[in-house]
Amino acid sequence: MKDCDFLILGGGPAGLGALQVLGEKALLLEKTTTLGGLCSSFVEKGFLFDHCVHLSFTKNPVVLQYLKDVPLVVHRPFALNYCKGQWLVHPVQDNLFPLTEIEKKEIISGFETRPIIECPKNYQEWLLTSFGAPFSKQFPEIYTLKYWCTKAQMLSTSWCGDRIYRPSLEEVLYGATHATTPNVYYAKEMRYPKQGGYASFFAQTHFPSQIVRGKNVISIDPENHLVVCEDGDSFHWVSRCFSSLPLPEIPLLIAHCPSEVAAAAKRLRFTSAATVSIAFNKCVALPSLWFYIYDLDIPFARAYSPSMKSSLNAPEGCTSIQFEHYYLGQDRFSDELLVSQAIRFLIKTKIAKEKDIEFAKVERLRYANVIFDLGMEKDRGIILDYLRSQGIVPIGRFGLWDYLWSDQAFFSGYKAAQLSQ
Repeated sequence: MKDCDFLILGGGPAGLGALQVLGEKALLLEKTTTLGGLCSSFVEKGFLFDHCVHLSFTKNPVVLQYLKDVPLVVHRPFALNYCKGQWLVHPVQDNLFPLTEIEKKEIISGFETRPIIECPKNYQEWLLTSFGAPFSKQFPEIYTLKYWCTKAQMLSTSWCGDRIYRPSLEEVLYGATHATTPNVYYAKEMRYPKQGGYASFFAQTHFPSQIVRGKNVISIDPENHLVVCEDGDSFHWVSRCFSSLPLPEIPLLIAHCPSEVAAAAKRLRFTSAATVSIAFNKCVALPSLWFYIYDLDIPFARAYSPSMKSSLNAPEGCTSIQFEHYYLGQDRFSDELLVSQAIRFLIKTKIAKEKDIEFAKVERLRYANVIFDLGMEKDRGIILDYLRSQGIVPIGRFGLWDYLWSDQAFFSGYKAAQLSQ
């Protein structure tokens, strides 16, 4: 058994943020052999891919200081949306120009007559009061099904923040009559490591000797401050244990977990993700660095190009793309079917031909996004309160069960560690 003052479970951004503060007083246990969690990367035949699209637009001074020594590629935010054979600039609500006159008139009329709902009861009402019924039904409600795998009326609004732009009537009218509009994206620039993928942001820990990899936690004993791993190794903490482990796993790890906590954990829902990473054996002209896909008969919600994020992510003269597909529980799409669907999309949109493809690889992530069901926050609170009462500090996207971007996840661990000293 190994002893430490502080024990950190999980080597994603949150765990590394905590380690940055605690340093040699802590040990960090990571299940896999790589750091970064959802922000990790992998290499296949000279092509580097991240697990889903990741770009940094943080303004947090703590995170900026941590990332300051990483050589960067800086991008201007520009994305497209694919819908029924058309490409529209993102966000759609500001860029209706490619639509038919009938579609534009209906959307504008709906925007002008949208109801005023001071306190929307759910995400569907939030969309209705923000954009009107015609636009909501044609665009964000459809995308919600693809990304969240849940109907808009079943989601709360606590996750929205400034993630979805709410234009004025003047902006909607301008975007309906002009092909080019001002950039209203929530960030003015997107940063990405020049080399090594997005994981490079989180691979530069100053305390590598405090990280123990390949440690799959199978038991947590809060009373005795003890963690046991699958390989039989055990770790004892003195002061605090920081956990970025997904909340639904907690009752499986803690013996004699209260029934109320176990029941709350069972009600938490999340999406899983399958990524289809495709390498091209030539330079392929892609429509934009990343884009969203609205058609329900296409299983992918989003796609991005690793080689556009950094040219060093692919061999010279080659291009790459990765598609993201989200699902609940057991996916109805096999790996083979997802690959064929991705190739079909590339051919249909005339982005590439099948002979241009060097290889395609499918990866699956069990935990992708936290689903903000109505009432989820109550169940989350029950679990978080219990963990804190046991001397376990929850951190990160899945530890706090929140829609945190990578910088927010990092800072959640950093701040929690500061407060625990």
